Amino acid sequence: MISIKSVSDLQNNNELLQDATDESHVSLTKILLAELKKGEDSAAKNGWLETADVRKLLGF
Repeated sequence: MISIKSVSDLQNNNELLQDATDESHVSLTKILLAELKKGEDSAAKNGWLETADVRKLLGF
Protein backbone atom coordinates (compact mmCIF):
# COMPACT_ATOMS: atom_id res chain seq x y z
CA MET A 1 0.00 0.00 0.00
CA ILE A 2 1.26 3.48 -0.85
CA SER A 3 2.03 5.69 2.09
CA ILE A 4 1.20 9.32 1.40
CA LYS A 5 3.06 11.95 3.41
CA SER A 6 2.30 15.63 3.55
CA VAL A 7 4.82 18.02 2.00
CA SER A 8 5.60 19.46 5.43
CA ASP A 9 6.55 15.97 6.63
CA LEU A 10 8.86 15.43 3.66
CA GLN A 11 10.70 18.73 3.42
CA ASN A 12 12.48 18.32 6.75
CA ASN A 13 13.04 14.55 6.70
CA ASN A 14 16.36 13.99 4.91
CA GLU A 15 16.59 10.33 5.99
CA LEU A 16 13.30 9.53 4.26
CA LEU A 17 14.38 11.39 1.13
CA GLN A 18 17.78 9.63 1.00
CA ASP A 19 16.11 6.21 1.17
CA ALA A 20 13.75 7.00 -1.71
CA THR A 21 14.15 5.24 -5.04
CA ASP A 22 13.98 7.09 -8.34
CA GLU A 23 10.51 5.68 -9.03
CA SER A 24 9.05 6.62 -5.68
CA HIS A 25 6.59 9.39 -5.03
CA VAL A 26 8.87 10.76 -2.33
CA SER A 27 11.65 11.26 -4.86
CA LEU A 28 9.27 12.96 -7.26
CA THR A 29 8.08 15.25 -4.48
CA LYS A 30 11.69 16.12 -3.67
CA ILE A 31 12.35 16.98 -7.31
CA LEU A 32 9.18 19.06 -7.53
CA LEU A 33 10.07 21.04 -4.41
CA ALA A 34 13.60 21.64 -5.73
CA GLU A 35 12.26 22.92 -9.06
CA LEU A 36 9.72 25.15 -7.33
CA LYS A 37 12.53 26.57 -5.18
CA LYS A 38 14.60 27.31 -8.31
CA GLY A 39 11.65 29.19 -9.79
CA GLU A 40 11.07 31.14 -6.60
CA ASP A 41 14.77 32.06 -6.36
CA SER A 42 14.79 33.15 -10.01
CA ALA A 43 11.70 35.29 -9.50
CA ALA A 44 13.22 36.93 -6.43
CA LYS A 45 16.39 37.71 -8.39
CA ASN A 46 14.95 38.57 -11.82
CA GLY A 47 11.36 39.54 -11.07
CA TRP A 48 8.12 37.68 -11.59
CA LEU A 49 6.67 37.05 -15.04
CA GLU A 50 3.29 38.36 -16.06
CA THR A 51 0.60 35.74 -16.73
CA ALA A 52 0.56 36.62 -20.43
CA ASP A 53 4.32 36.04 -20.67
CA VAL A 54 4.02 32.64 -19.00
CA ARG A 55 1.24 31.63 -21.38
CA LYS A 56 3.37 32.69 -24.34
CA LEU A 57 6.40 30.72 -23.06
CA LEU A 58 4.24 27.62 -22.58
CA GLY A 59 2.50 28.01 -25.94
CA PHE A 60 -1.00 28.72 -24.64
